[in-house]
Amino acid sequence: MTSPYSFHLHLAAWLGIAALGLLYLGAVRRAVRTARPGTAPTRRQWFFLAAGLLALVVALTWPVADLAAHWSLTALLVQRLLLT
Repeated sequence: MTSPYSFHLHLAAWLGIAALGLLYLGAVRRAVRTARPGTAPTRRQWFFLAAGLLALVVALTWPVADLAAHWSLTALLVQRLLLT
């Protein structure tokens, strides 16, 4: 039996989160280029994007994802709250 805290990379989660961030960045650049001036995201909006991506990283990677999948109902609850 493996330890609940043994490290796993979760490459698919990392790639998905990175793709989500890059797609948002591309959409913002296109929107700023084609829209009227003053439509660029504010610092606060960039902060919220970073916080959301960080919440996804915490919820979908080691150790929360492994604990939630196999060991702990508390970790599952924390993961679902982060995703919600």
